[in-house]
Amino acid sequence: LAVYLSSRWRNLSCVPCGNIFFDKLNVEVSKGNLLEETHYYPHGLPIKPLSSVQAPTGGYRDNRRKYQGNEYIQDLGLNWMSFGARQYDPQIGRFLSVDPLADASGQQIFSPYAAMGNAPESMVDPNGEKFTFATAGLEAAFEKLRQQNLEKIEEYNKELKGLDLIGGSAQVQARGASLIALIAMHKAFNKQLDAMEGDQDVEFHLSNETPFDGAAGSTFYNFNEGRVQFNFGGDDPWLPTLAHELRHGYGLLIGEWAPAEKYDDVLYDIQDEKEGNKTGLLFTSHPEDAVNGVYDSQNWDAATGPEGKYGRAKGKYEQLSINSSLTTLSKYSNDKTLTNPVNPNPNMTVGDVYFRINENLIKNGQKPRYRFGKYLKK
Repeated sequence: LAVYLSSRWRNLSCVPCGNIFFDKLNVEVSKGNLLEETHYYPHGLPIKPLSSVQAPTGGYRDNRRKYQGNEYIQDLGLNWMSFGARQYDPQIGRFLSVDPLADASGQQIFSPYAAMGNAPESMVDPNGEKFTFATAGLEAAFEKLRQQNLEKIEEYNKELKGLDLIGGSAQVQARGASLIALIAMHKAFNKQLDAMEGDQDVEFHLSNETPFDGAAGSTFYNFNEGRVQFNFGGDDPWLPTLAHELRHGYGLLIGEWAPAEKYDDVLYDIQDEKEGNKTGLLFTSHPEDAVNGVYDSQNWDAATGPEGKYGRAKGKYEQLSINSSLTTLSKYSNDKTLTNPVNPNPNMTVGDVYFRINENLIKNGQKPRYRFGKYLKK
């Protein structure tokens, strides 16, 4: 414990304020109540006779984060732990599925089910996440967002159970509908983050570098580093901004947009920004706006301006993605290699053309042009 005491006054122009004296200073330390103490066998199984948990009181909730900070699942007598990408059985010290990185350099000497390199006393096992962080503050913000997302699902479910959705007033019915929609949106966002964490080939990097065009945050594919990057200009981004940009990252994973070095991303549209905005609104003081919708497409279009930060999306009201038809794409692109490819077929999509171009480049020893899905990997 360190205590620092200073007589320096913030207002340097105040001369009399500089003479500050302390004639009595007491520092008291009070021990808090021990809520939980858990001891473990080497591979993470709790030693119950040596462990103790105080009965939940005064708002204290059951702690499910145990060994190495992972969730301990006791439901139905499973006694498993969720390490993110895989489930782990601490009773046998083995994962219950094959390591997605089993073929990576240095991993071949281990069983694909082994945990902590069979040396839990000195090693930990990655949880399967492919998020990386420039600073500890960004990692803490990400974890806070994930935790708050789960807490909001729990909070809304609790409120929903207390409503009379059959005989209640119109106001109660409207609140019930809003809660149901909010729960669905938070669950969807949770699945999106799970998909990003579970993809072992793609790195999503949170950076404190300055965002583009004066924005609060920016998402882009870093062609030099071979990863999806989020810039926030600091270590503690506003959670709505963080959620907004992460939703854009998920859009890259599923091909809602596909950046190409030295080529325009014709799939980037107003709907991409609306999805990001809607996700961000879930974490504001007025989350109902995410359900009701604050801006329609025309409002977004007006907000872009000819040179605005969303200018490349101007006029693109339709949801464009790799699943869009070439006919739809031709409304927004004059690139004949995309809209009029060699040997086309009536059912060909944008993704089919992107795939053909990328695979031809890879076959000739070059890097893929359009980055989405599996082409996001380094």
